Amino acid sequence: MNRIPETNDLIARLTNASPPLLQRRHFSEQELEGMPTAQLKHFQLYPDKPEPVDIDLLADEISQKVDFCELADDILGATEFRYGEKTNILLNEKIFRDETPETQGRNRFVIAHECGHIIMQDALFQTACKACLQRRNQAKTHLLSYTFFKNYSNYVWYEWQANTAGALLLMPPEYVHVIIQNTLQQERYDEESRSSMHCGLVLYSMYSQIRDTFNVSYTAACITCERYLKKFGQKYANLLTAIGINRNH
Repeated sequence: MNRIPETNDLIARLTNASPPLLQRRHFSEQELEGMPTAQLKHFQLYPDKPEPVDIDLLADEISQKVDFCELADDILGATEFRYGEKTNILLNEKIFRDETPETQGRNRFVIAHECGHIIMQDALFQTACKACLQRRNQAKTHLLSYTFFKNYSNYVWYEWQANTAGALLLMPPEYVHVIIQNTLQQERYDEESRSSMHCGLVLYSMYSQIRDTFNVSYTAACITCERYLKKFGQKYANLLTAIGINRNH
């Protein structure tokens, strides 16, 4: 088992290596959804029907290696970018060793999140490194590597992109749409409904169907479902209102 320093020591070591500053790239909604989907299809991992994605195999395919490491308790996983090489994925050995049916969905998202970093930001890192080396004219410089953690506040956007891509990997929008539409029909829902209780039951059914179909956590299912509903705005106004009611109670 590989061992890496505690978070503060690791950040200090990497900071002292003077890694390049990454500039945020803003993606359109189409790009955000398209890039994770393209990776699944490239490695022939895009499912033929609504079912769990083999996220472990995708991680193996797009990374240099996937290591289970002794990480700090609050670090579930990390992505180590390396200039000129494929990226390493580091996972907290403890949470995967102690995995239960209840935590399996969370652990799948941890892997998907790290895959999301690679998909959305590896090219950005490589470009930044290349520019940095050209500026310094150091043809024989050491390999640059960098790892970002959730508490690295200057990179909130970085984590948001990885979370979004991770959710899209685990829950392809095409099949989320199918589940939501089927649930609406099964629950006989229409926008004329004014009962917040009925809306709440419909939402619970959607969340549960998404969770069980894709083997994700209930929280991930909720966020993905709500993101889908918000895309259509007024079409699901009552459900969106119910979401607001549920969050306030």
